[in-house]
Amino acid sequence: MRQATGGTAMVAIDFNSASHVYYQSAQSKLLNSYFVDLIEAVGEYGAIKNLNEILKAEKLNTVTLLQDSDKRTFALYYRLLGTLHQIGTTPGIGLRLGTFDNLSKFGIYGYAMLACSNYAQFSAVARRIFKAIYQNIDANVQIQTKQIRISYMPMLPVSYGYTPIMEQIITTAFSLFKNLFGKNLPWNHCEVRLSYAPPSYVQLYKDCIPCKITFNQAQTELVLPLGWQDLPIASGDETLSLIVGEQFKTMLNGLDSQNRLADRIRQDLYYSLGNRMLGAQDVAKKYNMTERTLRNRLTAEDTSFRQLVAEVRMNLATRYLVETTLSIQEIAHLLGYAQTQNFYYFFGQQLNVTPEKFRASKRSAS
Repeated sequence: MRQATGGTAMVAIDFNSASHVYYQSAQSKLLNSYFVDLIEAVGEYGAIKNLNEILKAEKLNTVTLLQDSDKRTFALYYRLLGTLHQIGTTPGIGLRLGTFDNLSKFGIYGYAMLACSNYAQFSAVARRIFKAIYQNIDANVQIQTKQIRISYMPMLPVSYGYTPIMEQIITTAFSLFKNLFGKNLPWNHCEVRLSYAPPSYVQLYKDCIPCKITFNQAQTELVLPLGWQDLPIASGDETLSLIVGEQFKTMLNGLDSQNRLADRIRQDLYYSLGNRMLGAQDVAKKYNMTERTLRNRLTAEDTSFRQLVAEVRMNLATRYLVETTLSIQEIAHLLGYAQTQNFYYFFGQQLNVTPEKFRASKRSAS
């Protein structure tokens, strides 16, 4: 056991423990705080009755939710957020929840971020932590000539509610920025681009996000000036960094190896759509295995390559139909279909309804 002390906190870390123990502890701590904050925020909206009704459908209540850690999952959290958003009694709840977030919620990974010396290091560490904890949401970072672009891709059913999830992720990012770099950050040349239309509570966005906000964009992304790469971490702890640097690398490498092959392939498929749909041969080659080994590995994880492709296409198809005004032909192209009629056939096989009728039913419901 080694003691690491810093200007803001003291932590005792047993670096001989397996990395998955840290992962489980950090995830459990984060999930618990998320559900506590959710219940508190819903109470502030005066919508506890709505939450209880939603939980009843899940055969849960607020007491069992907080007492039984096995019941708390990110999937449940996303479903609750999405349903509350759809009901409309908690406008902007994702924004509110994101402002509650801070480094301490992330447990051991908060210290991993605190041990970084500048934004560039923080970005690399944060993305790996983000990928490990939020396994159904991916953040893609692009370093360009004059800016840093962080795009977000939820790999979730549309029923989970895209808007409130993105609201929380974006405001969480700003909360962490303020924790690490101080409150007086240079927000000029920063921009939040959102892929959906401005909601009725757009003023809350302006209250929670300290930079330019644009809606109806091609994708949801956070744009930062390139100069942020060298931005020093105001609360950085040099002693902590020296002591735990290598140990955190080992821990994070362990996290990377825990992701299921199916999860990694699913992520590859999301990135390939819109360009060229990856085939089983492409994926097998990427992971240095034969197609037969790929089939066997996926079978062991209770899935198949064909199922993963269908899942990715359906998740994106339903999201595009509900969240955008793209035409059916454009959606078919984005999903890798050369012929629109093939998309119609696939969609009908999955949901027994045409894309147009699905879109109309969702819009009439909202």
